[in-house]
Amino acid sequence: MGRVIDLLETNLVEIANDGSKFINFDFMMDIFKPIQRENAKFKEYMKYIFEEKLQPTKSKADNNAEVYEEGKEIALDLVRKEAFFPEREENIETNALVKTMAVEVANVFLKELRDPKKVTHEYLSSCGGESSWENTSTELHDHLIGTYATNDPSESTFGLFTHQLQCFGRVSGVNACAVSHARLNRDFERSDNFVGWFHKLSYKMQQSLIAFAIGEAPKARKTEREAEKLQREYKRKKKEALKKKKLIAATVDRERQLTYFEIYHSRACWKNAKEVEREFNTGKFSTYAWY
Repeated sequence: MGRVIDLLETNLVEIANDGSKFINFDFMMDIFKPIQRENAKFKEYMKYIFEEKLQPTKSKADNNAEVYEEGKEIALDLVRKEAFFPEREENIETNALVKTMAVEVANVFLKELRDPKKVTHEYLSSCGGESSWENTSTELHDHLIGTYATNDPSESTFGLFTHQLQCFGRVSGVNACAVSHARLNRDFERSDNFVGWFHKLSYKMQQSLIAFAIGEAPKARKTEREAEKLQREYKRKKKEALKKKKLIAATVDRERQLTYFEIYHSRACWKNAKEVEREFNTGKFSTYAWY
């Protein structure tokens, strides 16, 4: 993370000084080049998405399966080509605007990255961040190689949980959650190439685990019901608070509207040239109460 943020900051500084670099192919595609030189997998990934990965194009989306498959192209390469070497007239005409916007955007990003209140501040070497590349040891860098840098595993659990609830509408949340975890961990999987943890247990241990689960099930369901009750109550209170807040805002707005209504219909408001002329001709200017 620290290495990526440092590279991003360095290149944003250059864009902030020269907006034309934002549409410079070599400059933009080489931002993370230092990492590609050191990480063969990352280099392979970049090559795959920009030179090999086929995706369906919009023009072929509604055709039959055969045409759909044949119509696939390297989508990101097409996007990259039009971004840096535009052929469409509207894209060519906006080159100057993009350069100006690039400077503004780069400055905003730099301000956000360096903001002491933001987490990214702790990853910047230029800010002396505790978790920055400069302030972490080589041993830690090596130790973190191969570590998940995304939340994909946790998100997949939520995805499986949602799938269970959608497919089996009457299933409880605790059971749906259990199924998603079991599938993710492959606990009950059994094939020629893989045996899940449950099947590695002895028969007696399996029976003991099942008996324990049956005994704990009522307690788990009770806990779930209590949690759902608390959640619904919190949601209800939040909804009421929001409703009250909107009502107060509407009341204030209504009072403001009535005030301006009274001002407009008071004698102090000259609505047309005839009224203005009449008041000036009388030569008597009085101060009227507006409300």
